[in-house]
Amino acid sequence: MVTAVAFRTEVLNFLIQVEEKYTSFRLKGNNITSSEGNLEIGWENSYAPTYIPEGFQVIQNYVSESQKRLVFSNEQVQDSIIIYTESSPSTVLNVDTENASLVETVNINNTSGTAVKKDEHTSIIWEMDKLIFMVVGSVGKDELIKIAESVQYLK
Repeated sequence: MVTAVAFRTEVLNFLIQVEEKYTSFRLKGNNITSSEGNLEIGWENSYAPTYIPEGFQVIQNYVSESQKRLVFSNEQVQDSIIIYTESSPSTVLNVDTENASLVETVNINNTSGTAVKKDEHTSIIWEMDKLIFMVVGSVGKDELIKIAESVQYLK
């Protein structure tokens, strides 16, 4: 039984911890093993949004071991920004939910996610393929959901 695939796979749970002033989003892994143990972003074998609203251009591309981030800006609209983040399972994303005007569950490609609106910015957070994704922007919730649903694995 110890050599069965079910005992050797990693089980990840998307955990949401609500605190008084923020909400944490993370994947929690439980290792169950035997004792034997089309955007021009330059990313390959990675996830990225395939839809970005018209007028937005990449202004920052950040990659680290635990996180990838793209920042988009629309020069035609003052203070218009979209931030896409892909984080490893060990990352905890904190979203300020204190006095947020909206905190609700949303559906992202048949996966449960969370939408948070505070002041002028909306955040969409969801889990997919053992990674945590977040899209934050000054555009509307529906537009951010459209961006989130467009995230695909790029080879």
